[in-house]
Amino acid sequence: MALVGNPVITVVICTRDRAAILPRCLDGLVRQTLPFDRFEVVLVANAASDDTIAVAESHIAALPNLRVIAEPVLGLSRARNTGLATATTPLVAFVDDDAVARPDWLDRFLAAFDQAERPHVVGGELEPVWEVEPPDWLQGPLMRYYAVCLGWSTTSRFLTAGEWLCESNCAYDAEALRKAGGFPEYLGRRGPVMLSGEHFVNEIIAANGGRQFFAVDAIVDHYIPAARMTTEWLARRVFWGGIEASIRDRKRAELFDGEVAAQRLSMPETAADWDALFDPHPGPDLRNKLRHAFSVGYELGQSGVLGPLLTMA
Repeated sequence: MALVGNPVITVVICTRDRAAILPRCLDGLVRQTLPFDRFEVVLVANAASDDTIAVAESHIAALPNLRVIAEPVLGLSRARNTGLATATTPLVAFVDDDAVARPDWLDRFLAAFDQAERPHVVGGELEPVWEVEPPDWLQGPLMRYYAVCLGWSTTSRFLTAGEWLCESNCAYDAEALRKAGGFPEYLGRRGPVMLSGEHFVNEIIAANGGRQFFAVDAIVDHYIPAARMTTEWLARRVFWGGIEASIRDRKRAELFDGEVAAQRLSMPETAADWDALFDPHPGPDLRNKLRHAFSVGYELGQSGVLGPLLTMA
């Protein structure tokens, strides 16, 4: 399909077998205040087995700047790289299929890039949309495991040490992203493998001299299904986060040619500690349970016993 107008930013949506919720994401792009001739949309259907492509193509009448691409190789990072490879604009934004961009989302990104001190990565805030009322224990820093509520600042500014951006609401200088090698395919969700890729590519861009900017008003509403509002799901997510951290640490040493600070681990020490990892009830020691889950994942990642699962670089 020929592009409409002269777009300056590409929106990439990567999706897999979520045809039922995809229309909400697409409708959010239909409602953008930025005119259609100023942006393009690339939807990457990743190893889809449902009617994702048909659902997406049914939106072309309302979203004439939409292109739909099939990526048969499973993996979120692979799908994001496919979207990046087809983008024709100097800026590329990424949004997840379970998130809905606010109407001024793209305008906020463009304003953030249009500064005297131009950033290379701009990320925004993510607000939760709960399928059901969240449990009492799900609050504070735990929200960040759900890619919502970063809360770094009430005003837009460059990031400081210890802060990060979520790739599910990020825009990039396309040249800087390509120079960094795109999204590392040894990270990122692959079916049931709950590895995240969040913000590691941003670290690589920073190591190349790029700066990251938090645009507090570039907001997406991120849908959280009831099935994820359990301590079982959260413990699994944190466990995989430990594996992910072990991969990142090895890659940091390799890519940045330096020593990596040792992780502060807290392995289970008693039978009760191990049993708590599989307890579906939050209990009074939820944070301790999560520290144990992370530590077990990290040690497994370091040991190499997970083998081919972690070597698809």
